[in-house]
Amino acid sequence: MTANILGSDGLIVLIIAAVVLFGGSQLPKLAKNVGAAGHEFRKAQREAEADHMANEKLAAAAPVVAPVPQLVPDDKLVLSRSELKLELAKLMDEHNMPAAG
Repeated sequence: MTANILGSDGLIVLIIAAVVLFGGSQLPKLAKNVGAAGHEFRKAQREAEADHMANEKLAAAAPVVAPVPQLVPDDKLVLSRSELKLELAKLMDEHNMPAAG
């Protein structure tokens, strides 16, 4: 992958620069650490994908609950029992329904 970005000449220059900066004895440790970091990155990526898939399955399985419409205004209209019966009787008359017992 690096060879594709830098080309073959750039890769050689990069290797020479690494040897000069880190020394020949430190390169195996550096390569090991880079490999371990890549492994941890791929592991974390797999775990994140698994979590994402699990969350999608839970979201798909969760029931959709419609919001309950607000029938009473915010100022909370309060009626006594007799007023409520009167209002109900008016509505029943308007819609030609028989009176409730």
